[in-house]
Amino acid sequence: MKSRHASLLDKSLQAALSAIELYNKPNFSYREESFSILMVNAWELLLKAKKIKDNNGRVNALYIGEYKKKRNGEKSKKLTYKTNRTGNYHTVSIFDLLSALDIDSNLKVQIETLIEIRDSAVHYMNSTKLFEKEFLGVATASLKSYEITLQDWFNKSISDYDLSLIPLSFNAPDVFNIETLKNAPQAHKTLLEYILKQRSKGVMGSEHSISLIVEVKYKKNADASNSYSFSKDGTPIFYDSEDEFKNKYPWDWSTLREKIKNRYSDLLINKEFWAVKGGLESDDKLVGEWYPDPTKRTGTPKKFYSTNILKEFDKHYTKKV
Repeated sequence: MKSRHASLLDKSLQAALSAIELYNKPNFSYREESFSILMVNAWELLLKAKKIKDNNGRVNALYIGEYKKKRNGEKSKKLTYKTNRTGNYHTVSIFDLLSALDIDSNLKVQIETLIEIRDSAVHYMNSTKLFEKEFLGVATASLKSYEITLQDWFNKSISDYDLSLIPLSFNAPDVFNIETLKNAPQAHKTLLEYILKQRSKGVMGSEHSISLIVEVKYKKNADASNSYSFSKDGTPIFYDSEDEFKNKYPWDWSTLREKIKNRYSDLLINKEFWAVKGGLESDDKLVGEWYPDPTKRTGTPKKFYSTNILKEFDKHYTKKV
């Protein structure tokens, strides 16, 4: 039998997957609204699962307590819980959870932004291309944060799921100006202004973003994404351009060392650590080598690391609270 927080966790993940599936459907005009409604639901369930877990599985940690008045007008000393029209207990709101739990400030602003988009979606359609562009940045940041939070709070990897959005729109203009919003409802303009203000609240140094910039580049030649040279026996050797390599592996060893020093409470740079590091370096998804001359692959290569390597170190060391 699953624990109470695990059941909420499963529902949260299903809500997130449903949000992605609807967003990625072709010829679906309600994609942004559907995503925001379902993704806010996914976050609320995730926050409730965290609240229950922190309170040793007690579901009443989510109930709203009150001290009812007696017939003589005095407050009762007995704590009771508010109920709704069906007689079931009222649970705390997502805003209550954001205030009660220890959550990164950028993540709070990001979820608040998504909630505002959700609330607006209930009342009217958001239909301009500018909104679609701004929304994609918020939605992508939300999925990235969702994956990070699942790992941090519940040590749950979702690598088996494809948590990605399809950011392709072939009829979106390259440049947006005031004319883009000329015929948009005032409420729609106000929402866009709100999103931009929220984005400006972001603080540096957080692993969470309020919004992300998504760029799509097209190349005439499919083979142009890779450069290549030939080995002595004539076999083509493909390699990434320097920019593509740095996108995959942005950290050198000195950067990674500072990251893990600040991340773990029980880290010791000893023989055990070097064994763990050496094991991870055998995975080319986590570590890449850059040669001084990549075309000839000559000189001593330098190792660079993917940001995903932290998830693997998490399995060996305890994160700081």
